[in-house]
Amino acid sequence: MIEYRQRLHAFSPEMHYQLHEGQLTVNSAKGNTRLYSLKNVQSVHLRYAPTRVQRQRYLATIRLKNSRSLSLSNEHYRGVYDFEDRSADYRAFVQSLCRELAQQPNCGFHGGNSPGTNLAIWLSYFAVMGLLLLVMLFLAATFPLLIILQIAIMLFYTPALIRYARRNKSQTFDPQQIHDNLLP
Repeated sequence: MIEYRQRLHAFSPEMHYQLHEGQLTVNSAKGNTRLYSLKNVQSVHLRYAPTRVQRQRYLATIRLKNSRSLSLSNEHYRGVYDFEDRSADYRAFVQSLCRELAQQPNCGFHGGNSPGTNLAIWLSYFAVMGLLLLVMLFLAATFPLLIILQIAIMLFYTPALIRYARRNKSQTFDPQQIHDNLLP
């Protein structure tokens, strides 16, 4: 039996996940227990999902046939702006879960963002950069320090976006060999 404990955010209780003999048991700190058969799992979706506070956050979304879903993260909420990195336990649990689910013929394994989401991210990026360039043209003579700041912002965020896009390329994956960009 393999286990994983996590709390996603301030408004959710700590959850205790146990994988044992074709069953996924989810225990809440509030005392609620749910038992899910792995036969009822429709898909697993893994992705890199950083936030301002959680720069190395990865998410696993387990979609069930009854339209419910379970979300796991490699970071455990301890308090405001305070997250504990549980990447090793998360990685082991997700790999075990995917290996178990590989035996289910109708379970899909997806990674990264959808192509539409990636397109929206790139379009919004180019729109913001175009707006910054337009502002730079109008303010070049009046506020040269502002122009330097805007160039620094552009230079900082461009590589970050490229790294994000590489990690979140839309893909399917083999549950026996999960790509490194989908796990911490």
